[in-house]
This record gives sequence, C-alpha cells and structure tokens, in this order.
Amino acid sequence: MNGVNLTISELLNKEKNLQSELKSNVKIRAPLSGHKHSSIKGRGIDFSEVREYQFGDDIRSIDWKVSARTNKTHTKIYQEEKERPIMLCVDLGFSMRFASTKAFKSVIASHFSSLIAWASFHHKDRVGAIIFNGKSHLECRPKGGKQGVQSIIKSLVQLHEKKNTAPNKNDLDNALLRLKKVIHPGTMIVIVSDFQNFSENTRSLCRQLMKHNDIIFTFVYDELEKNAPKSNHYLISNGEKTTTLNTTQKSLKIEYEQLFKKRFDNIKQFSKQLKTTFIPIKTNDNLVDKINKHLSILIR
Repeated sequence: MNGVNLTISELLNKEKNLQSELKSNVKIRAPLSGHKHSSIKGRGIDFSEVREYQFGDDIRSIDWKVSARTNKTHTKIYQEEKERPIMLCVDLGFSMRFASTKAFKSVIASHFSSLIAWASFHHKDRVGAIIFNGKSHLECRPKGGKQGVQSIIKSLVQLHEKKNTAPNKNDLDNALLRLKKVIHPGTMIVIVSDFQNFSENTRSLCRQLMKHNDIIFTFVYDELEKNAPKSNHYLISNGEKTTTLNTTQKSLKIEYEQLFKKRFDNIKQFSKQLKTTFIPIKTNDNLVDKINKHLSILIR
C-alpha cells in the first residue's frame, strides 16, 4: 500500500485480498432464500431463470418438468424482488490527509471503501458512492457488476489525487444533503470519515436519512490523534493556521487527548442512539479483518 497516493491498480487488486474471506463467510455463500438477513422488509422473491443443477443448490428448487424433458437436472433460480443498494459516502477532505504510521486516513478510507464495493459485487448488490474532498465531489450512481466497482475506484483515485489546500467545515453536510436527493428508500449508507466536521446539522441530516435507510458510521483515525506524542514541541497546522503543540505540559497533553475522545465518543453514542453500527478503523488496522468482522452487517 502506498501510504500517500492512490492507484487504480491497487484498489482493483483489493478483490483478491477479499476472495478468501468471501469463500469462508456463510452469509455470502448461502442460497438467497432464507439466509439474507435485513432490517428492511422486501416483497419476496421473483423467478429469474432455469439452469443446470449445481452442487449446493437447494433440491426444493429443482424444476422437474425441465429435468424430465432434457434428461438433465435443472434448478430454478430466484432473485430478491427488493434490491438493497449500498451507497458509500467517502470523506477525502483536508483532515483526512494525516498519518503517523502506514498511510493517510484518506488512503485507508479509500482502501476500505474499495473492499466494501468488491464485497457488494460478490453479493450481487448494486453499489454507488458520493466522494468529497472539501473542494469538489464526485457521484457514482448505484450499479451492479464490475462496472459499478470500477467507477467508484476511478472516482476515489481521481479525487484523492486532486490537491486540496484548505478545510471545508460543511463538506460532510453537503454530501449528506446530496445523498438525500439521489438515493432511493432502503439504501444502506456507509459513511467513511474522521468526522472532524460533525455538527448538530450533521445529526439532523443523519436522522432524516435514517427514516427510510440504514447508516453505518465508519470512524477512521490515526493513533497519534488518540494519544499525544512524546514530550516535545511540535509544529502543527490545520491548513489555515500553524501553531506549536507543547506536550511537555501535562495539561495540554490531557486536553489534546480529550478532544479526540470527545469526537470519538460523540459519534459512537450517536450511532447507539440511532441503533445502528459504529466501526472504528485505525490507520494501521488490517482492513480485510475489519471487513470480515462486519461483513454480515455491511452487505446483509
């Protein structure tokens, strides 16, 4: 993984990282009928096609008429009538361009989002994205197949490699407002951000979206944000102002760590209030392990 820049090839290769996990996950391999759990009520299943029987097919779905006519066992294939589109909301803003180990938060967010997109593809869900960096945003309408994943990957790389020299306090809110206009009810929204610009207005927008959709909060952070660096004087900047962080003073060190804890707990408690999922991701975490742990929630 390149810790600073993104390439299309490395995000396309994320599918290979995921394949062994997909093979071992029961919810991915299980037949459609009776195994795909969701809090969103569907309208049942529709007949799709008849194909030759494959090992593992439900024998209750065998089409005996076609089997007798062709002298080969055939199975009826069904699809869920109600689709479950997944919409990624990916923050590549100024504060995400930070790292003390391994990679920028923005790089980790992009890799994690790519893994979700690939998992959605293998689960035959449509996946789309709104990707923003404070200065501009790109939209990928939910699509099925590899085209949908490739479109998201290209947009992630395109926007990540654009230089952004200043923060935008309204970028997350603007992305959520746009989501309200473009998504269909029943969408699974996955917000991938450090939530630096989380506000009361953000809370309100999330509540509105939750009326007809589900939201997963994915909190990306670096260890240096959580724990102040060793006692010394450090030059720090938020893109607009530059100052010195003096961690030799215990009171400042405590204040520094409390600021992160407040932001972290704020999002965690809010997700608890909404009865939804909170996924913390540290920049040196194993992302495939994270996906595997939460796979049944992300693409249920």
